Amino acid sequence: MTQIIPFFTTNVTEWDDLLENHTFASLEVPQFECAEFVGTQVMEWANLHIQDEKNRARAGGVDSNNINGLIAEFQHGYRVTELPPIAMILPNGNMELWDGYNRYNAAYELGITDYPFLVYRLHNEWESLIEDAYDMVSLSANHHTVAKRHTINDFVLRGVCHCKRHGNSLSKDQIASWVSTIEHSFTSKQVTDIVDKIYQQTTIAVNIAPYAHPRSAQSKVSEIISTQTSTNPVVICCKEKTYIERGFLQIMHNYVEHGIDTTDVVTYTKGCETAEEVVDQRHSAVDYLKQLDALVIQYAAKRLTSQSSSYDIAGALPQLIGVEDPQSLVELN
Repeated sequence: MTQIIPFFTTNVTEWDDLLENHTFASLEVPQFECAEFVGTQVMEWANLHIQDEKNRARAGGVDSNNINGLIAEFQHGYRVTELPPIAMILPNGNMELWDGYNRYNAAYELGITDYPFLVYRLHNEWESLIEDAYDMVSLSANHHTVAKRHTINDFVLRGVCHCKRHGNSLSKDQIASWVSTIEHSFTSKQVTDIVDKIYQQTTIAVNIAPYAHPRSAQSKVSEIISTQTSTNPVVICCKEKTYIERGFLQIMHNYVEHGIDTTDVVTYTKGCETAEEVVDQRHSAVDYLKQLDALVIQYAAKRLTSQSSSYDIAGALPQLIGVEDPQSLVELN
């Protein structure tokens, strides 16, 4: 059973027994690339800058249920296996709380004015990257055994903020690299999920307007230009040749059957991650339409000089069980 050392009586705190406890003193202190560990110190909460008294690293902010549990626990004592909150000394000399928001709120409710902290000093070269350092420390701190573990949504929240600070157009590889700087226990699939969600909310959301379904693309076309018929203009997705071929077939129907000499074509891209990919996909689609048009002319010219068909119906696959031979094609008369 985890040892709990009493430290609090009404309006009085005493930390000597905890600080001298062998288990507590031997806890492995987390190390961060952005800061150096100064030591474990008992300090006044009032001496720390605590931003809005909420946890920016949590998608849901502070956790009321967790705070209530901490209030009940603090009245019994401090678990010796629990790492203290993290206080970060910034290059300007200010000291901020970077981990321990729920404990701060529980202590405030009980009138506990001081507490042990793991004190770090931010490296000077990180002065212009304080928010990046905050992500590294606060999310990693939520990884230790007794902490309320960080979630995918926590990483997405801070990842979106990270991307916005760095141009809002990071690639998936760059976002994955950011995730790798933070200690976590997510599976590779969960990391991919985190990266995809951040990417969708930043790079794609800001730089490339998505049209996930043909109906949404068709609707947008109707907002921009007046549509003559339900098939003119033809709205074509540039992503795959199949979509372009389907659009070209409609162009031929319009020309031959509906008397539309010129069908307007509006394209949209799908699955692009960069502006360059959008442009390339558009040009590729237009080039392929031209190839199809040329192919039709060549086909018609050749058919005019030939009396034979360009295709032969070999048959149909057998599908009527008990009626058709499963080992032979079905003859179509």
